[in-house]
Amino acid sequence: MLFRSKSRCVMASPVNVRDMDAILYDMQCSAEDTEWTDRAMLMRAADGGLIMVWNGFAFKYESCPLPGSPEAEKAAEIAEDSPQEAKEKAAEVAEEGPEAEVD
Repeated sequence: MLFRSKSRCVMASPVNVRDMDAILYDMQCSAEDTEWTDRAMLMRAADGGLIMVWNGFAFKYESCPLPGSPEAEKAAEIAEDSPQEAKEKAAEVAEEGPEAEVD
């Protein structure tokens, strides 16, 4: 299932794309009172993220940190803060890199 802003798509009929680490999906999509069909190809990015190709568009998504990893713990701590504190800590982490300390 793929969720996007105010829409959702059920992904079905996966087909491996020959000689690529990619899968092509047929999708049944809906948003409010509208339904449509579409296709999308998903593939692993060289850096471990995800690339989604969708009818003339390509999107790159970063992979989520593994549960229990230092990055996941930092993200959980930031999520517990107020929006302003979270922005400040996220900026610190971005500047200092993945080894940054989060209080």
